[in-house]
Amino acid sequence: MKSRQTSTPTVAAAASGFARATAYRIEADPRLPSQKKTPRGRRRPDPLAAVWESEGNQESLLSDARALFGAIEASHPTSTAESVGHGRIEKRVATVVEAPGIAEHHEFEGLKAF
Repeated sequence: MKSRQTSTPTVAAAASGFARATAYRIEADPRLPSQKKTPRGRRRPDPLAAVWESEGNQESLLSDARALFGAIEASHPTSTAESVGHGRIEKRVATVVEAPGIAEHHEFEGLKAF
């Protein structure tokens, strides 16, 4: 809106090819719409916040998880899914492993075993 330097907002808007209301809006706040956005936070509280915040437990939790998954047997229930798209093949494997006592060993508030 260079013509605004010498003309009224109405004349400058007409010369630029947009509405008079847009000219007044730009004059009130010349920032781009992308610069006006405020960062959006979480809508719901993180259910695993206690896990992420307790960094002291991370190493022991990782070693316990490796020990549990290292002893996977053929008798454990497993589900495999493959999908092809975007030029790649994705393979997902989910295994259910019992973890008796792991919830008591790692004291995470609000985290419950099922």
